Amino acid sequence: MKTKLLLKLFLAMMLFAGVFTNAQKVVKSDEITVEGLKKLMDDAGIVVVSTGTDFVKIKNTYTWNIYNDKAKGYLTFSVTYKSKEGTTYTKASELTNKLNKEVAMSRFDFDAESKTFAVNYYFMCEGGFVMSNLMKAITLFRDTITLALQKDTEMLIL
Repeated sequence: MKTKLLLKLFLAMMLFAGVFTNAQKVVKSDEITVEGLKKLMDDAGIVVVSTGTDFVKIKNTYTWNIYNDKAKGYLTFSVTYKSKEGTTYTKASELTNKLNKEVAMSRFDFDAESKTFAVNYYFMCEGGFVMSNLMKAITLFRDTITLALQKDTEMLIL
């Protein structure tokens, strides 16, 4: 009886150790590929809308892209929204300044020519990272978009 209990305990510890070891594996930036990102998103239950040569488009409440730029050593999370008809450059600038000041970790911009708002977040890969941190960053970016839309009281972002 004791032997079976010890054996079960040993197997449970080995399983835990194996899961913990894989969850903490350091991924080097040159190991990240579009196919690898797609698999990670699939495994995490995040819908992959499409892929390209250097990006994965996902739907995680919002639809946005993850660009893989190995040369720069980071992944870029990016989304672009149209502005409300008649949005002036002054109003758009006021909003982007407000968002850049009040919403941490992301960069908000307005392109006057295309009349679009862009939100970007840079996930540093240089030196490596663990997958759990990438998943946390994805959640953070999703929450950043939500907060930005809530702070847009004039509904300039469509």
